[in-house]
Amino acid sequence: MQYSHAFVARVRKRTSTIIILLALLIPAALHSQQQVTGTVRGELNNEIQPVEGAHVYWAGTRSGTVTDRKGRFQLQYSESPGTSLIVSHVQFRADTLVVPNPGEITITLTQARSAGEVEITATAPDTYIAPLTQKTEVITSDELEHAACCDLAGCFGTTATVQAEAVDIVTDTKQLSMLGLDGRYTQVLVDDVPQMVSGLNARFGVSFLPGPFIDRIYVSKGANSVIQGSDAFSGQVNVMLHESDGERPLLFNAFTNSFLEQQYNAYVMRSMDRWSGMLAVQGIRRGVRRDRNGDGFMDAPLTDRFSLFTKWMYENDGALLMRSGLKYTWEDRLGGSMDFEQERDLGGGRRYSQLIQNRRIEFYNRTEFPLGEQQALKLHLAGSRHQQQAWYGTTLFDAIEHSGYADIAYSSTWTDDQVLLAGASWQYSNLDASIDLGSNPHGKSYAGNHDDLISSPGIFVENASSFFEDRLGIVAGARVDYHRLDGAVLTPRAMLRYNLDEETTVRASAGTAYRNARPFLEHPAAFASWRDIVIEGDPRRERAVNFGANLTHMYTTGEIRGTLSLDAYRTVFSRQVVAEYDDDPSLVVFRNIDGTSAADNILLEATAEIAAATCRLAYTYSDNYEEINGETRRIPFTTLHRVLGVLHLSTEDESWQGTLTLEWHGEQTLPSTIASLPLTPGPTAAVPEPSRSFSLVHLHAQHRWDWLDIYVGVENLLDFRQQSPILNAQRPFERGFETAFVWGPVRGREVYAGIRTRVNVF
Repeated sequence: MQYSHAFVARVRKRTSTIIILLALLIPAALHSQQQVTGTVRGELNNEIQPVEGAHVYWAGTRSGTVTDRKGRFQLQYSESPGTSLIVSHVQFRADTLVVPNPGEITITLTQARSAGEVEITATAPDTYIAPLTQKTEVITSDELEHAACCDLAGCFGTTATVQAEAVDIVTDTKQLSMLGLDGRYTQVLVDDVPQMVSGLNARFGVSFLPGPFIDRIYVSKGANSVIQGSDAFSGQVNVMLHESDGERPLLFNAFTNSFLEQQYNAYVMRSMDRWSGMLAVQGIRRGVRRDRNGDGFMDAPLTDRFSLFTKWMYENDGALLMRSGLKYTWEDRLGGSMDFEQERDLGGGRRYSQLIQNRRIEFYNRTEFPLGEQQALKLHLAGSRHQQQAWYGTTLFDAIEHSGYADIAYSSTWTDDQVLLAGASWQYSNLDASIDLGSNPHGKSYAGNHDDLISSPGIFVENASSFFEDRLGIVAGARVDYHRLDGAVLTPRAMLRYNLDEETTVRASAGTAYRNARPFLEHPAAFASWRDIVIEGDPRRERAVNFGANLTHMYTTGEIRGTLSLDAYRTVFSRQVVAEYDDDPSLVVFRNIDGTSAADNILLEATAEIAAATCRLAYTYSDNYEEINGETRRIPFTTLHRVLGVLHLSTEDESWQGTLTLEWHGEQTLPSTIASLPLTPGPTAAVPEPSRSFSLVHLHAQHRWDWLDIYVGVENLLDFRQQSPILNAQRPFERGFETAFVWGPVRGREVYAGIRTRVNVF
């Protein structure tokens, strides 16, 4: 791989700047801070076990952390006189204790929460920044309840770091976008395991993860650990699913909206000796057909989905810890013309239909074998079989993918301030895909088999260091993966955290990323277009450098406490793969950009919390562009400016809660050559509706009793809609038909209501 001289010069310049900043910051670390480290344990059924996921934080501040799977934590010591440490967990009553000196402590929670208890002593923030080297935003299940959150894509409405965006209007597929980049550059993990949302599942996986099953989400921007692979360009979303709730082991959630879609979620948890497990089920029933803009197409697809998920954990007195999950998903997603009938019109040329059938079974495992107090062997396994049959008008995409993932790593705390992790991994995907163009009225040329095989072994090493009583933390690592087309690919990454004081933290990260682009899987809307698809050269391998920094400051002013943060990231591609609509008005061309493409992202965010009110205000600037022959062109379908405002109110006992969310989106750049497209004469839209700025307002309210929650809400209260999202909708089998030019909401105002109950039936 070759980088341009200009690109290398820019990287060297920015690297020099980072080194100079570090040289200025490190001397200040002579004012070292001391730490409190310890273990949180819990007593249930006369057994004392480590408590994972307990919130440990200083009273009256937002300085805190979460215990790991062994119940361990470390926290900077607060020298303020009388400061108390609060420990909170869903299974136990919160405990408060005064820590007079730094050092090692053990906290045992012994009072399980009773059914009628209301905890008012203290609560951890619903969303907070974890005290890790890489800036990591933790979204808790309490934050997820501030909206309907029917699936993973709906879990980010109150946060600015991740944007859930529509990929295809007819099928309503979603992506998770970070740093202004397409969602295919965001790595999604499930319970720390990679490759669960990839391949055929790349555009559907975010819908297959029900919101009520999610315990918390870790969101990290930019370069991350090399352990999970090389394909995290813009960041990482790690979804942790529920696995234990000893007090309320049964959940039932029912939800419906103004489209009369129905969703049902339920799980039950049980613990027996060394085993604990969860059995969960989700059912979604299609709504009704609606066409508010009168273009003859449904505003939202009709979706039927059923999924069955089981997760279990085994722990043998600290000698072995194993977590495993097994899930089956069945889905039919039907979109297209209002008068389309599946049995009569599927695949024909009279009425446009779009039907996607997904049948997926997947398994994963996380196992840890302790090798003494300071060493461990860690294993991750995952495997899946995904069958998809998708009709886009007369085009049939039929595919089966078998995928697997494995890694094994050795972890050693070789000094008090150094942790080394080294291991090997293997990624596998065997895609058997075929495309049938049916009657093919426009003479398209991409029919046939499109099989794809990925088998990529790799090795990695990473070391985490802390200095000056953990005031300075550095994580540096590298991995080498072997790819059959590029050979050995090196991926180095580094992250740094420096605590200027107890309230202010500076973080920086830099590293490279590599991925295999799979155009047909990542751009499903192209199948619906009347245009022919051309793959130019071999646009598979994408490479980029990502670097950035952020500053986080926690403040307290009287009764108000909160955070101020500034993030700035830059991603520079050497061979980005794009879907080009401007080369020829009759083609969609998948190609590597000739030259340099880059994305600059800046986020300014402020939060404030006073009594029972929490607010967030964020501004995001995202500029995604390419430079060819000295000219700069913004890449289509990117929004330059976004503003998010969130206000959450609750009563003192949190029985009543309400959330108001305001969004403002700036204009998007759209492809231009469609304007010159010759169409069949008639009353049809030849040019896509120009993108313009728009505002959205969302409301959510809920009332909580001891065992029952009732919630209602409205999304897009002002009913803003893109009026003509489908081009030439009246003649879907003629020239000019497009479904990909979506820049705003299509469904319009959506009202919803639901119930949520958690009870103990055992």
